Amino acid sequence: MRHPLTRALASAGLTALDVATQLQVDPKTVDRWFAGRVPYPRHRNELARLTGWTIADLWPDTVEREPRPAADEVRAAYANRSLVPAETWRSLFRGAEQAIDLVAYSALFLLEDPAIIRIFAERAKAGVLIRIALGDPDAEQVIRALRS
Repeated sequence: MRHPLTRALASAGLTALDVATQLQVDPKTVDRWFAGRVPYPRHRNELARLTGWTIADLWPDTVEREPRPAADEVRAAYANRSLVPAETWRSLFRGAEQAIDLVAYSALFLLEDPAIIRIFAERAKAGVLIRIALGDPDAEQVIRALRS
């Protein structure tokens, strides 16, 4: 699988030579980044700025999760909800421009996070439609799901 930096540059319409020129580094240095070497922090910051991707998207092992811009491709997958970093949820909601539709059995993990409540309020004030549909705890499907 290609390194996220390769995908980020392609989505931004940049070549390795463009990056080398803009960051004033040798093109071989950019090739090393594609091969997995982690750039210095100043270059990571600049690459994030150039591509519109976050440092966490490009080099997840180097930073705590941070807000992510909207994207037209899958950047991460999680085996279950509990593995999704809290900041990922915050970032998704913070980036909403038109609507937030939340469908869940209970979603308490979100509603217990004061930052998310503030984000919902801010987004609503900005005109974002927020709809939350929660499961009926007495519904057969919910009871079955909770048993499994």
